[in-house]
Amino acid sequence: MSVYLRGNIYWLDFVFAGQRIQRSTRQGNRQTAVDAENALRTDLARGVFKLDPEPPPPPPPRHTIQELSELLEQRWSVEDRCSPQNLSLLKMTRADWGATVAEDLTAVDLQNYCARRGDQEYRPATTNRILQALRRMFSLAGELQLGNLTWPKFKLPSEKGNRREGFVQPLQMTKLLAELPDDGLREFVEWCYATGMRKSEAASLRWSYVSGKELTVPGECCKSGEPHTIQFGGVLPAIIAKRRMRRAFEVNGTTQISEFLFHRGGEPIQEFRKSWKTACKKAGCGNLLFHDLRRSAVRDLLRAGVSQSTAMRISGHRTASIFRRYDIVDGDDVQQALDKQKLYRAG
Repeated sequence: MSVYLRGNIYWLDFVFAGQRIQRSTRQGNRQTAVDAENALRTDLARGVFKLDPEPPPPPPPRHTIQELSELLEQRWSVEDRCSPQNLSLLKMTRADWGATVAEDLTAVDLQNYCARRGDQEYRPATTNRILQALRRMFSLAGELQLGNLTWPKFKLPSEKGNRREGFVQPLQMTKLLAELPDDGLREFVEWCYATGMRKSEAASLRWSYVSGKELTVPGECCKSGEPHTIQFGGVLPAIIAKRRMRRAFEVNGTTQISEFLFHRGGEPIQEFRKSWKTACKKAGCGNLLFHDLRRSAVRDLLRAGVSQSTAMRISGHRTASIFRRYDIVDGDDVQQALDKQKLYRAG
């Protein structure tokens, strides 16, 4: 029935135009309540009394870049792509964009970001890697049907002329090592200068990778995704010996043993930009990048007569084309080549 007693008061309960009407008549007499129902139905039919409007639809969901980056990290974990490089890229992206609402991101925001990065003297390639990570987050959100997220139409900055050609001479390296903090960073830098290993790869090295007189870097620690083995020759045995002596560290008065070859307080060496910049300035190395050590290692291995295949095995390069980009030729190399040509022709 459309009229029912609730306590001492009659209530109405019926459906009109697809909408349920349920309200008190404020009457204790049933016939009066029925008359009230009939009057209400008449007013509804004439449009004198209007139903409450339909509630507005809920607002579309909104997502922060932090949330999207966590989804991307999950996807990369499933795809076995959580390399140190990719995790570092996510960390930088979160630092710059984490609090931004993805639905509010515009091409103007991206343009302003590129301009700020340029003012801070960041290379276009580094900025582009962050923007590409953002774009991947948007495409993943589309795959997961997280609302209507659309990547802004924005052309990434050109990387033309972005190729670095810096390298460090042995005397410069001696001065640089002397200016670096003696807290594990010196051996870390010396190792990378000798092997050409990437910073993130060297930071991930563990003692469990060492077997006898060689070290095998697992594929998940390498940018190429392929493992490679380095035998301990040259300065490497001395570096390993120093690191063995400094493997122990203290936490709250308790001595512990680090699992990492290169550590500070048991934690892998990660951030040292300030120390690096200060040491470079004192050693007169100018605007030397840490990655220039990799170029220097490749260049010096080839100048020392090491075959390309052996040098690639040490540095961990997978393709010869990329490897050759690290073989920087300067004016001294050209002069020495012409001097050798002169001696050859002189017989």
